[in-house]
Amino acid sequence: MLFILLCRVTEAGQQAMLRDPETFAHVAEEIHVDGAQILARYAVLGRYDYVAMVEAGTHEDVARLSLELGARARVHIETLSTVSVRQLVDPGDEELRTLAGVELRIPGAPSDNPPPDYPGPVTRT
Repeated sequence: MLFILLCRVTEAGQQAMLRDPETFAHVAEEIHVDGAQILARYAVLGRYDYVAMVEAGTHEDVARLSLELGARARVHIETLSTVSVRQLVDPGDEELRTLAGVELRIPGAPSDNPPPDYPGPVTRT
């Protein structure tokens, strides 16, 4: 299952990030929770400071990851559970149940090149 974590830095987190601007990145890389994996993370402008995409086997797995990330990175987290649009139309279609099952392609790029960490706009092949 794919989850989106919306993160707001706490006051203590702001102080930590003044000392080390990569605090969130370091913590996200170090966290290991069985059954859950951070797939991507982004710093964002607006109501939230960071957004992370997490793949987890159960809601309990993402809850453990969220608790550890929140405590160690000093962020408040709002977690969103996702459902693919295709599954809304065809609930029997299991192809998009996990992000790992989706092959991403950068438009105009040769198909044998792996996508970079931030591929920009992507299309499903």
